[in-house]
Amino acid sequence: MKTGSRWCIFAFVIMLLACFSGSARACTCTFSFAGSQPCQVYWGAGAVFTGLVTNVSTIPLDLGDGRSGYQQRLVRFDLDEAFHGVKGRTAEVITGMGGGDCGYDFKEGERYFVYAYKDPKDNTLHVGICGRTRTLAMATADLEYARRVAKGNSDAILYGIVLRYTRDSYLAYGERKGMEGISVIAESKDKRFNLVTDGEGRFQLDGVPAGTYRVRAELPEGMSKAAEQPVVIAPGRCAAAEFLTTSLGSIKGKLFDSGGEPAPQIALTLLPAKTDGKEEQWRGREISARTDQEGLYSFTQIPSGQYVIAVNFEGQPGTHDPPYPRSYYPGVKSLAGAKIIDITEGQELEVESFNLPPRLKERTIEGVVEWPDGRPAVGANITLEYTERQWMETNGSADHEGRFSIKGFEGFRYLVHADYDDNGKPMHAEPVELFVTNDNLPLRLIITRPGRSTYFRSRQNRRAP
Repeated sequence: MKTGSRWCIFAFVIMLLACFSGSARACTCTFSFAGSQPCQVYWGAGAVFTGLVTNVSTIPLDLGDGRSGYQQRLVRFDLDEAFHGVKGRTAEVITGMGGGDCGYDFKEGERYFVYAYKDPKDNTLHVGICGRTRTLAMATADLEYARRVAKGNSDAILYGIVLRYTRDSYLAYGERKGMEGISVIAESKDKRFNLVTDGEGRFQLDGVPAGTYRVRAELPEGMSKAAEQPVVIAPGRCAAAEFLTTSLGSIKGKLFDSGGEPAPQIALTLLPAKTDGKEEQWRGREISARTDQEGLYSFTQIPSGQYVIAVNFEGQPGTHDPPYPRSYYPGVKSLAGAKIIDITEGQELEVESFNLPPRLKERTIEGVVEWPDGRPAVGANITLEYTERQWMETNGSADHEGRFSIKGFEGFRYLVHADYDDNGKPMHAEPVELFVTNDNLPLRLIITRPGRSTYFRSRQNRRAP
């Protein structure tokens, strides 16, 4: 059986625990079409019902060991239809306060279709935004399936979707669109079913015999292949297959180091060949790839156009960037010498191997952070600001003598900042500029200024890649 529904439930429980831990302050949900349909969610929920919200109140959140202080909401319902997991005319569910704690925003006087998850410790019911709970007005499919099961009709269902990933240009965000009229074939040892996707790319077969099926989508020429999927359908339940294809292009190749050995775990970026001095517009939307242990890399889902391949296109590498100077395919240092790669719709292109330049030399930057009277500023945070790009990294703190030791690359200029929190009153030192060589003198930063450091004010104009 597809694991989508179980993952959705698992994700919700993890989110619930994280949100109520007192430390997590953000909520992220993971959804998939295959795991978020009514027939999948229904059987995994601890309770399923429809009802009118009659009261929303705030209650303390017990974190255990006598700890509390956080709040949650208790929501009371008058039940309209109770499908499973609840009895009587009323029900109560617990949810977060909203925002970062995954809480569902129930409104008094509104009717909802509720999928609740049961806490095994005390059997309380919980709801969050990562589930399929929704207003009754938006729950037509949920209500239809729940009533069908309530009437004893629990025929097995095979369903799924065929999606095409599209991206009109390098700057455009990608989209997944359902593909209409695609033939889908489901086969077991003794059964074969032929289905066709609807206008949204969906397909469904009700009353399918339980068993193991191989499901495949017959995709048009020019589309990338979508792997055949094994699907296990239990009696009276449902299972799904989800296919994703694209006609966007791809580029693959191999990267070596300067000594001719495969270069593993190197991040590469595919960039438009012509920036026209407006490279800022595509920063943050780059198409990226990373080499494997054999130095192989692959860019996928590429819109038609002209491109160059870059290593450290920002110029000055950070801690997590490859420790190499900026370079381009086929192993040159300037954009003017980069080889332009033309990619067309659906093209799968393999380019020649190329080599990295010699590694940058990492050097140690040492120093001390003090108060004006010479006392060590113990615990002051040390931040390295990069002057060739808008970037900064916190690199540790001053020890009991006020000393610190951080890393930088030879041949680059940095600003070293020191910040100190003096009982809730932030203070900082005037940053010290340093051009890193193989023999750097120790730095001395004096905490004298109120507030936190200001970054990028001395930033050089960014160079086009």
